Amino acid sequence: MVSGRWTYVYRAVDQHGQVIDVLASERRDQAAARHFFAAAFTELAAAV
Repeated sequence: MVSGRWTYVYRAVDQHGQVIDVLASERRDQAAARHFFAAAFTELAAAV
């Protein structure tokens, strides 16, 4: 719950268990989740 509202939380985690990024959404949205993970891992790959 965030501010008294149910929220879906998506976390991108690397191979060491470190959280890379977090997305909180009021709705389950598969397209938004896929975009979030693609962007998070692209950003991680660019940093390496």
